[in-house]
Order: sequence, then C-alpha cells, then structure tokens
Amino acid sequence: MMPPNYTNIIVDLHTYQCFDGWLAQQPGPVHIDVACNAAYAKVDNHLHSTFTGEWSLAYESPYATVEPYPSTEEKKLFLRSYGMAQRSSFEQAGRSLGWFFWNFKSESAIVWDYLGGVAGGWLPCSLPTVDDRIVCSNYSDTSLVPSLYSCN
Repeated sequence: MMPPNYTNIIVDLHTYQCFDGWLAQQPGPVHIDVACNAAYAKVDNHLHSTFTGEWSLAYESPYATVEPYPSTEEKKLFLRSYGMAQRSSFEQAGRSLGWFFWNFKSESAIVWDYLGGVAGGWLPCSLPTVDDRIVCSNYSDTSLVPSLYSCN
C-alpha cells in the first residue's frame, strides 16, 4: 500500500517487549535502549502515519503473576524510565499520531494498569510530560530520571 495510490492510511502498532523471548530475559537498560531506539525507528520508518494502539510496562513476562507489584524504589524508578522512553518514542517520531496504554485498570496485572502506575508513581497523572525525552538522551545515567511522580 504505497503512496500515492493509497492515502489516509494509519498503521496501528502494538509494541510489547515482553512477548519477545530473548528480550524478556534482558536487564532493564536493554529495554530502555530498545524503547528509545528500535521503537522510535519502528514508528518513524513507516511510509504512512502510525498510532501505537497498545503498549504496557510489562518487560519480563506477558503473565501478570510473574511481574508482581514492584517492591523496591529501584524497580519503581525503572518502570518510570521505561514508560518515559516508550512515550518519548511514540510522541517524537515524525509520523506518529500518538498512543494508547493497554489498559486503564487491571484486576491483577500492575504493569498493564495505567491507574495502578499513577498510584505507584511510575506513570504520570497528567499528560503530556516535558521530561520524557531526557531518558533517551542518556539512558545509562539514572540520575537524569527524576523521582517518582506525585499526583497530590
């Protein structure tokens, strides 16, 4: 479906790292690297406009029971960075029209639950955020990532 024969086309992307067996075994910084670079390229290299219709913070396994509620500050800050990296890719790519998080509320899967992420402080309570791009500028420097979000 190449232009100019086909116009007004939007490609719906679903970018889940947890379903890639190799990637699911990688440490957190690899996931942020993929979100900053590979996800951006995937969105930006389409001939047509794109919309990321599904994404989540799951990265170790697609199964909620394997990724329990993050119990450490380090894990929560990683989820914040990972979310920032994904949003930055979906919002900054030239042909991107935006994104939807997978689920507003989940019964048991916190990394698939936007409201749970807001309550936990790793997802923002208001959008857009101006700080999303900093995580992709130097994702190995965790001091660039501010503290958890506070929605008081």
